[in-house]
Amino acid sequence: MNTNPTIFIVSSERSGSNLLRVLLDNHSKLEAPIATHLLDYFRPIINKYHPISNNFNALLDDMLTMVNHKFSDWKIDSNNLNNILRTNNTKVLSLIIAYDILHKAKAEKENKAYYVIKDNHLHNHIDIILSHYKNPYFIHLYRDPRDHVTSWLKKPIYMFTPYQIVRKWKNEQKKCINLIQSGINMFPVKYEDLISNPKQIMTNVFNYVNLDWEESILNTNSDKNAKDAKKYIFWENISKPILKDNKENYLSFLSKEDICLVETLCQEEMKYLGYDFQSKLNYSFHKSKLFPLKEKYATWKLKRNSISFRQKELKLLTDRLSVWNKIKNKKIN
Repeated sequence: MNTNPTIFIVSSERSGSNLLRVLLDNHSKLEAPIATHLLDYFRPIINKYHPISNNFNALLDDMLTMVNHKFSDWKIDSNNLNNILRTNNTKVLSLIIAYDILHKAKAEKENKAYYVIKDNHLHNHIDIILSHYKNPYFIHLYRDPRDHVTSWLKKPIYMFTPYQIVRKWKNEQKKCINLIQSGINMFPVKYEDLISNPKQIMTNVFNYVNLDWEESILNTNSDKNAKDAKKYIFWENISKPILKDNKENYLSFLSKEDICLVETLCQEEMKYLGYDFQSKLNYSFHKSKLFPLKEKYATWKLKRNSISFRQKELKLLTDRLSVWNKIKNKKIN
């Protein structure tokens, strides 16, 4: 079982998780690499590597292929992994052990003592995380769902209407809240507070994870960040000064009807997270037969209007998916 303090950022996409990752990575003891989403990828297919005691080399090789893909570009190799295995006297007997070894190898390569994980959908993997990590730190990062919707609509990938987007946000935040209410200790970070008062919020975060404050933490202007920012349009802000006014964008972007839709659907989660309402929370979703038709039309329209954007910006993701499909479909002897 891992006895080193490990930090997990639990959040929905487009909630500032890359900003928080970069700020944590600025600490001299923390390595916070670009997310690889290994649990999402490998957990559904882990049975094909069983027994892992016989196939751990195949598992590590496949996971290594994913973390070294140019999307995340960890640049670690089997020598890094073997060094971690020898140093920790560890045998690979499960997916979560392999996951830990890869992150330890990345931290060691960067001369960092501990590591941070920012993978998507970590709320779905709390059980396997707790089966291995001793006293992990969970940071629950969340953002106003109305701005969350706005962010997706401005740069759409696979969701194209407020209803599609906010249903995903609601489901994810409901799971996070249920975990908190079940006794999982998660340190809350509201995105709007993080950008408005970054020093105070990050001081609180580092107090939570028992690490000393360092003046370099708020510095986003580095060659490393600049290089990553150029790779993917959704990371373009990580090398810029913290955008303190990047909130309430929905007021000038979403219609009153869309705001009412979001608030009506998410009122319980918004109340729990401390967001005020702009509408009367009286949106009617299914009384009108026009709602499904409106959803289809809005999806078609935004898909059509964003074709060139998605073709240009998703090349890296498409290539990673192609690599993953080869791994997923190959047979393990």
